[in-house]
Amino acid sequence: MLLKKNNFRIFCIFLFFAVLCVTARAPEAKVYIDIDAPGFQQFPIAVSNFQVRTVPSGPVSDPHPDIAEAVRYCLNLSGVFQILDKKNC
Repeated sequence: MLLKKNNFRIFCIFLFFAVLCVTARAPEAKVYIDIDAPGFQQFPIAVSNFQVRTVPSGPVSDPHPDIAEAVRYCLNLSGVFQILDKKNC
């Protein structure tokens, strides 16, 4: 009889923690950026030119120069970012 009571208690404790784990959620924080607000300020961001290394000690070559310019254009088009001048990168 004692073994059945212990098994029942263990089962109840296990069931309690199983239900607790299933129903408990990690707190989810959501960040909203309201770009239509009158006080919205764009985030400054710098995009430097990309470089490609073929081998770790090998020469550095510039890939197509328009890649960085395309990234700058897309970020600027979103309206969320202020692209910093290339001279400051």
